[in-house]
Amino acid sequence: MVSKVRRGMVSPEDASRTIHGSAAMLGLQLAETLPENTLIVTGMRKQVTKDHIAKAFKEFGEIESAAVSSKQRGFGVVRYRSPKSVQNAMNRFRYGEIVVQDVGVMIRVLKVDSGEVDFTRQYSNERGRVR
Repeated sequence: MVSKVRRGMVSPEDASRTIHGSAAMLGLQLAETLPENTLIVTGMRKQVTKDHIAKAFKEFGEIESAAVSSKQRGFGVVRYRSPKSVQNAMNRFRYGEIVVQDVGVMIRVLKVDSGEVDFTRQYSNERGRVR
């Protein structure tokens, strides 16, 4: 990974996230924790693009990257440059609504806790609440 950073193939931040994420999935402890700067977005229309997500979430801070699931599954990820932006989005979500393409969405912070990546999420649909 170091050689890829030195050659400019990968940014230092992306390399750090890759290493931390891999270590967390393997249950290895690292000296530093990964900053919580990524949101998982669920409950979106299946036609949503990464541009729609970026437009809806840019008001909370500078977005590093945004992505949507393949095969139109209705979820995506927003990665901010700063954990403060994630807190701004979570505050809005707690007391209001975040809308992507005219649909209120659910968000969760992607967390790395005690060596495990927490991918849990909650969302609702017409048939009832799923947890």
